[in-house]
Amino acid sequence: MLLGRSEAFRLLPFSLASRFTLFVVPKLNHRSPFHHRWSWIFLSAAYAAVFLVILVFAYQGKLPGFLTQNDKLAHVILYAIATFLGHRVLNRRRISIATYAMPLFPTLFSLFTIVEELVQSFSPNRSLDAWDLVASLVGVALEYGFAELGHPKPRA
Repeated sequence: MLLGRSEAFRLLPFSLASRFTLFVVPKLNHRSPFHHRWSWIFLSAAYAAVFLVILVFAYQGKLPGFLTQNDKLAHVILYAIATFLGHRVLNRRRISIATYAMPLFPTLFSLFTIVEELVQSFSPNRSLDAWDLVASLVGVALEYGFAELGHPKPRA
């Protein structure tokens, strides 16, 4: 079924496994509550608070069972959402490193992820796990790719 311009949804092609997979993404218009930058900032601040609470609970060994049973999936989801929101709030800002234009938030958040995973080795309630780091960085990369859909490539 083809959707007209007045429809509330649009189809964006995106897939890791196949070119034919489609995600339905809500179309943001001038009436959308997430059209305004302050809405994204508020949503990002609220998510950052939740993320920090999860980190504090993890270092205290008080995480709920549903997060510890699906540890790798939780890493991908938590870090993916944080990357999408951070990249969106910073308006896809980039920094130049040598001759490369690197996305600011995903780059800084990846560095934070690596440092945070290394710090876990000093905690009695946490352990350094390379697969956790891989899952977190996969979440960062996936959401960065999703956030960049439909945007032209920047020049270095």
